[in-house]
Amino acid sequence: MFSAVTYQADGDLIGRRVTLSSGSKGLVVAHRHPIAFVLFDSLDEDGNTYDNTGISMTCSISSEMVSVNPEVKPGSIINYMARHVEINQDGLVTRSSSNDAPTSETRPIFVPIPKISEIGLINTPLVTGITAIDALTPIGKGQNMLVIGTQEKISVEGALAISNKREWMINLLKSVVEKNREKNMRCFYALTAPDSTARSTFLNRLQMAGIQQDVVSIVSSQRSSDATDSVAKEAAEAVAVAATACTLAEHHARAGGDALVIIDDINLHKSLWDITTRQLVEIYGMDSVVKADLTGAGSSEMRGYFSGLVQRAAKFKTSKGGGSLTLLLLSTLPDDEADGLDDNDQIYDASEFESMPDKIRTRIATLVKANVPLNAANLRKIQIPLPRPSSSEDKRRLFLQHVEDLISMSDGQIWFDDDLAKDGRCPPLDPSRSITRVGVGADTPCRADAPALRTVSGSLRFQFQQATDMITRNDNSESTTPGDSKQALRRDAFLLAMHQSPGQTRALSQECVCLIAASRGHFDKIIQEGGKAGTTKGHAHVKGLMEFVEKKCSSTMSAIDETLEMSLEDFAMIENAIKDYF
Repeated sequence: MFSAVTYQADGDLIGRRVTLSSGSKGLVVAHRHPIAFVLFDSLDEDGNTYDNTGISMTCSISSEMVSVNPEVKPGSIINYMARHVEINQDGLVTRSSSNDAPTSETRPIFVPIPKISEIGLINTPLVTGITAIDALTPIGKGQNMLVIGTQEKISVEGALAISNKREWMINLLKSVVEKNREKNMRCFYALTAPDSTARSTFLNRLQMAGIQQDVVSIVSSQRSSDATDSVAKEAAEAVAVAATACTLAEHHARAGGDALVIIDDINLHKSLWDITTRQLVEIYGMDSVVKADLTGAGSSEMRGYFSGLVQRAAKFKTSKGGGSLTLLLLSTLPDDEADGLDDNDQIYDASEFESMPDKIRTRIATLVKANVPLNAANLRKIQIPLPRPSSSEDKRRLFLQHVEDLISMSDGQIWFDDDLAKDGRCPPLDPSRSITRVGVGADTPCRADAPALRTVSGSLRFQFQQATDMITRNDNSESTTPGDSKQALRRDAFLLAMHQSPGQTRALSQECVCLIAASRGHFDKIIQEGGKAGTTKGHAHVKGLMEFVEKKCSSTMSAIDETLEMSLEDFAMIENAIKDYF
């Protein structure tokens, strides 16, 4: 169960143990003075200590932090208390027959974020095996990264209607596991969703990828429901599940290992914040919260609440263990199918956007200059809210505003786009909205990308943006120039180089081969003959090229994968092999 507890105390109570007069114990998951919001263990029962407001009548809050056993073996499926559980065929969670190993060491579920004095520089890449990510939005060990996309859609037959972020995170996880089996790397997947279908699908994907025994899975034991009290419990447990995953990973990192944590997803964190806001207003009135929280915007208090999770990622100094905790946080955009009721043919005037922020007005001016119609379809493509929104559009606008707040706290974001997926882009990563902020600037010693990729992907983002701008212009123009055609060809070459089917991973050396071939024009003829990304012909040539270069330059390829470096001599040798193939 979940309850709000009125309690006068100094300091932050998050993570403290709560005991009811009946003996039931709980965990403080949020504290907004003077109320502590408590998640009670779902295995305990108590129904006599709550009045009709949901406020606990008798309880005590201990100075003791709720802690868990941090030594959980890979392959385990656990709940937020690190107790072993099982997921049955229907996706329901039950206690496991496996005994929870006794331990003399425990770690609190909620801890302060690492201090600046404990953190070192991020300078080692987490090679994901997904070329689009490694080249356009590289992830460094110790970095946090938002992964943004829409809700996964599954047909009756179980096939995906579109490519989705969860599927690609399993792909990334598989690659990381396979590349680090002999290294001190641990992977943790926190599935916060109370949906039984999501749980069973997740478990099936781990099994199909062959990595279930390599990953610690932390899952919610809740059952999805629309009831208000159920939503509160779902949100509270989701927050606890994410915190436990980070605690287990940090324990490994502070012992010198590297850890990857995927939080899938963090939407229920926002739900819990909104629930606590409504509870405060109900008890103390509108003046008890700031205006930003009432409108769904991001207050400084809410930023602190999310930072407690987002900033748990870290590359620790040697004196603090020397390991790393890399954190990928999935954020699910609201489904916009209902927005289909809006008139996509309605053309808005630029003056209707005058009351919006400067960033949006600047983007509107760019569209007007390029003669792009300001209709609903075009505006949604670049995430600009409509000036006269429907209720669903207004909901989407508020959520996008929340995503912008999260982006401002993060080290970068990967944005998966439905329209790109429908056009055959695989993975459907949007380069214009995806970026890593680690290593930005010529004078910083921090780097998230692999050194071997820097020489072949340095101008990739710029070329993509130029090609996108050119296509936008040509959609509203009757003529194209030879320069436009050349730019489109180069973009298509890079798309072919980065195209990967779900479940397919690459070695770093293979990524280098594909990007060198694209940057040097070796894919141009194939593309002109119809071998674009996603075609059988294009796939066959890329596969054949990687196999050919692997055989001809095996020692060089192995050295790149081992050292993550590529010398000028290595580059020349690989390019010569590419020329021999074509």
